[in-house]
Amino acid sequence: MNRIKKWILTSLMLATLFAVSLAIVYYDRHDAFVYVSLLWFFACIVVMFISKPNVQLWALYMGTAILTFGLYEAYLTGWFSEQSPELGNLSISNLYFQTHKILGYAPKKGIQIRAQKSYRNELLYNVQYTIDKNGLRTGFNHRQEPKKTAVLFFGGSFTFGEGVNDNETMPYRFEEKGIFKAFNFGFHGYGPHQMLAMLENKIEKAIVSNTAPKFAVYQAIPSHVERCAGRAWWDQSGPRYRLNEKSEAIYQGPFQNFLMSRFITVMTRSNLVRKWLSSSAKFTSIADIDLFIGIVNKSKSLFEKRYGGQFYVLLWPSDSQLYKAILSKLKTKQIKVIKIEDILSDIEKHRIRFPYENHPNQLAHDKIATYLLKFLQKVQ
Repeated sequence: MNRIKKWILTSLMLATLFAVSLAIVYYDRHDAFVYVSLLWFFACIVVMFISKPNVQLWALYMGTAILTFGLYEAYLTGWFSEQSPELGNLSISNLYFQTHKILGYAPKKGIQIRAQKSYRNELLYNVQYTIDKNGLRTGFNHRQEPKKTAVLFFGGSFTFGEGVNDNETMPYRFEEKGIFKAFNFGFHGYGPHQMLAMLENKIEKAIVSNTAPKFAVYQAIPSHVERCAGRAWWDQSGPRYRLNEKSEAIYQGPFQNFLMSRFITVMTRSNLVRKWLSSSAKFTSIADIDLFIGIVNKSKSLFEKRYGGQFYVLLWPSDSQLYKAILSKLKTKQIKVIKIEDILSDIEKHRIRFPYENHPNQLAHDKIATYLLKFLQKVQ
């Protein structure tokens, strides 16, 4: 009977610890796992005082490991310094994101939020994101004359305009300056697999129905290769593609099932886990690059077949061999490429990125918009 009581008490204690831990994690604090570690460490201390010697030893080992993890987690979140060594997170509510059965995740429609980012007490930006009724970043729509010809912009945060206001994004400035209607289908963390999923499922068609899309511009960065291979920790529910024997990208369902996706989401609230996943995601293979090219090529084919327009890749540079491989394979597939270095000849001189991080600033968005407008007006 005593053994049954102990088993019941142990089960209740573990269930309570797990429930409290989940509540802390879902509270969405950047230091949630520090508190979770402290909770389990003190639980180990309690076990050491009430258990037999052999159990006490195991509790000591576990408590030491948990405390070590918690201390390093605390360091990564800046507990031991007034100035955190890491970039501050976007102060965006979870209500901004929602799950999407095709894309994995997407912004909620018809909302407006304020996003901030800082580094060592220095504010990098404090901007407004407005999502329209179609789920797209708001565009320029103040002119009275209708714009019949449209340009569709795809990509991740560079296209969406992370760190800049609604009227400072490249698609907004592109439309404001010229004769085309611009649709911004970009969003934080997206890759070419979301673009292909949109086109395969005709998500864009209802949104652009009253216009005539003539161009599509996919803004790519080298790390998109890892994203479409499924190694982005934030995108475990995203669309998974594999190449068939004809090197055609075929949809295989989401990267992970619901339960595994939720587990990874919970674990990536840990700064240490995210740090490890981010470093491990940088190892790419030829197969990863071929998949990226296959996804982009199929997107190009779908767009051109559906609208009879032209598809371009706007490619950001890097010093890596990955960038050179991407550029070479895109040209082999006869996919038209516009290189950022051809638009911004001296990236450092023009100061086109935010300090301490990688996203293009207002100047970059404006210069790229001006270049693209002139370029597309010539080739239309």
